[in-house]
Amino acid sequence: MGFSEVPNMKAPWGFRNSLWSFFHPRIVDSSIGSEIGRSNISPDRRFFMKKSLFYANRGMTRREFVKTTAVGTAGLAFMNWASSEAHANQKYPYWGKVIVARDDSATDGSSINNQALGSLLDEAVNALTEGRGWERIFPNIKAEDKVAIKINAMSAAAFITHEEVLAAIVNKLISIGLKPENVVVFDGDAAMSKIYRLKMPSISTKGVRLLETGVEGGEGFDQKSKTTFLEGTEVRLARIITEANHLINVPVLKVHTLSGITFSLKNHVGSIDNPRVIHKNLMNSGAIRPGGIAAINNLKAIKEKTRLIVGDSLFGIYQGSHFGRPQFVFNGLIVGTDPVAVDHQARIILNEERGKHGVEPLQADHIEEAARLGVGASSNDVKVTFLHRKKMG
Repeated sequence: MGFSEVPNMKAPWGFRNSLWSFFHPRIVDSSIGSEIGRSNISPDRRFFMKKSLFYANRGMTRREFVKTTAVGTAGLAFMNWASSEAHANQKYPYWGKVIVARDDSATDGSSINNQALGSLLDEAVNALTEGRGWERIFPNIKAEDKVAIKINAMSAAAFITHEEVLAAIVNKLISIGLKPENVVVFDGDAAMSKIYRLKMPSISTKGVRLLETGVEGGEGFDQKSKTTFLEGTEVRLARIITEANHLINVPVLKVHTLSGITFSLKNHVGSIDNPRVIHKNLMNSGAIRPGGIAAINNLKAIKEKTRLIVGDSLFGIYQGSHFGRPQFVFNGLIVGTDPVAVDHQARIILNEERGKHGVEPLQADHIEEAARLGVGASSNDVKVTFLHRKKMG
């Protein structure tokens, strides 16, 4: 049973005026490759799809691109954040390219099909690299290289990065020559993070370590990575990242009560020692400060060491608290190297699900802010390939 693929193409686009742009989704039936629908976004909604455009058929693959508003002058203050570390002109390999791979047999209830998942990940990486595979993602990897895998372990009892997704990644790293003891799976030390309670025997028994930053047994933060953010606030990156040779980001598909969504960009808030800097009141609560999430992702070590993003999208949370339990099944992985492009697509998927339930579309302004800062591709440069393995019968 193979994948059907919708070939890459750029979406048509237009402007309402110099500040407004909006996307024109195109829904495609992968079995016959024919266009079956197209509508324009409401001019009063930026970068959001009308409810009528959400899929009526869950098995349908689709092709769509987002065109979003430019960040206004009020958001330009973030351009001064982390200026000593900014690498706005450095582009990730496969800039703007996203693979959305789905397999209807990846899950059965809460059970995960490891074989299907491993195959799905391989297919996604091959599509991303145009058939060159994992060796293209890690072209010069050595057995002694260190790999840091940033997961989302917030509210560990409810909905976190799945062990099965991590096992599929670790198995591939081992297959290309990496020593498992040189792999660290980690998250931040916020009160709700419970990574130290996780066992994950499928990877820990191979020698992979699971660590929280900033706690006893963790690796702490690198003083040499100290960066001054807005209003003189200082942040330091986790030593797990600064001492690693390679970085893999494995977020979970869900909304966030303050930032709109939490996916690959927001995931790195757990990579610094002072996550309060992204909040306006500096008390780790309240509205998100413009540009904070974008600036974190523009730090040198994160930009230079990120090799792959594997968005765990087997399940998702489309509304309510990000500390909740899964609300829908997607049976997919969102794969790329560009965190902005990946998050564009994650937002579309969540808004589609919200539309099915009559819930208003959500915003996530940090995606546009990150694109403007040069962290990833702007929306008109995003190219998405959909792979969908469907159940027979």
